[in-house]
Amino acid sequence: MNGRKTGPTGKLSLHMTLVVPFVLQIVTAVGLVGYLSFRSSQQAVNTLATQLRQEITLRIETEVRKYLNSSHDFNRLNTKTLARGGFDLVNASNAQQFLTQVEISPFIYSSYCGDPEGQYLGAYRLHYQGLSTIAMSVSNASTDNHFYFYEIDDRGNRQSLLQKLNLYDPRKRPWWKIAVDAGDSVWSEVYLDFASGLPTITASAPIYDSVGNLMGVCATDMVLYEDLRKFLASLSIGKSGQAFVIDRTGQMLSSSTDDPLTVGAGQDFSLIQAVNAENPLVRETARYLQQKFDSFDRIQRLKLLDDRINGKRQYVLVSPLKDSRGIDWLIVVVVPESDFMEQIYANTRNTILLCLGALVLAIAMGILSARWITRPICRVSQASDKLAQGDLDQQVDSSHILEIDNLAESFNQMARQLRQSFATLEVQNAQMKRLDR
Repeated sequence: MNGRKTGPTGKLSLHMTLVVPFVLQIVTAVGLVGYLSFRSSQQAVNTLATQLRQEITLRIETEVRKYLNSSHDFNRLNTKTLARGGFDLVNASNAQQFLTQVEISPFIYSSYCGDPEGQYLGAYRLHYQGLSTIAMSVSNASTDNHFYFYEIDDRGNRQSLLQKLNLYDPRKRPWWKIAVDAGDSVWSEVYLDFASGLPTITASAPIYDSVGNLMGVCATDMVLYEDLRKFLASLSIGKSGQAFVIDRTGQMLSSSTDDPLTVGAGQDFSLIQAVNAENPLVRETARYLQQKFDSFDRIQRLKLLDDRINGKRQYVLVSPLKDSRGIDWLIVVVVPESDFMEQIYANTRNTILLCLGALVLAIAMGILSARWITRPICRVSQASDKLAQGDLDQQVDSSHILEIDNLAESFNQMARQLRQSFATLEVQNAQMKRLDR
């Protein structure tokens, strides 16, 4: 018998056949589970981010509308009081109602009325000589038509003089003119208050007698800078998200940051543009919106956006805020994806490490298992090669694997039978040689 030839090249060994499928199954299963888990987490984050943005926007809108509506509620009350002579604009007395309104409403900066003769009376939240107090604001013949601040008692009567300002004619002020022109309750544009220098918006309403003659205009100033900003800053917008309110020109009206909302000084003092805000997230989000829509005026309905801003993915919601009296602003909420995905990325890294660990373990186990299985088979293969070469004195050790043990026993039995057969043939051959003699 001749030795066996090895099989054709390109065929896999039993060792590789056992290891490779085992490892591929592990890699495929773990990789697929990890990918599906990551995608599921990402979809859950998208849903959560949408819900968070909508909830925060709704809270901001509700709070702002509460501020806005209360100002017009005060105006309705004040115009009725003015119409029945409840305010003494001539002698600057009976201002208790103004005082009460400013006291109970921290977002109201001042409340006042003026008449067609140019007389003015109200209550004003005054910051004077390092102190904050509610003062009576007066302009009439007794002040030579200058704007004066007086201390005010609990009954709304003026006390000592606190501060003098320039000439003041309510009939020439924007809050008077827009109310008279509209003939109804109306909002002013956002402006910087001449006394406080803070971003302010005024709600004003005219009052007419029974024949349509103008009896006066009452107004309420709401400072956006203070109370609304505190409210925005109190919102939990992820870890580093921001919320801000802008008008249609892009001016910053309020934000959840501590950055200044004004720029310049003197004649150049103005509200800062959102695209020039100090906070990078606010600034880049405003620039992104301006670039995407060309103009803030073109955003007429709620927009949910998910895009890369300044190289990082951000979740953005921009929602118009309008009312019938002239308010037309935009509420913007922006939350970085990293606020939500940080833990998921950490879990993904852990999953990858676990996958690598499982892969190494699988390869090691596959190699050990393959060796455990192939070693006795190799012994059978080597013994069969020697048997084929004529070495009939072959025996294979038993194995702990039942099938391989059966194979080894069959091989051993075959080897014994071959030895017996060859021994018998040799005896018969010797006998035939003797007979031939």
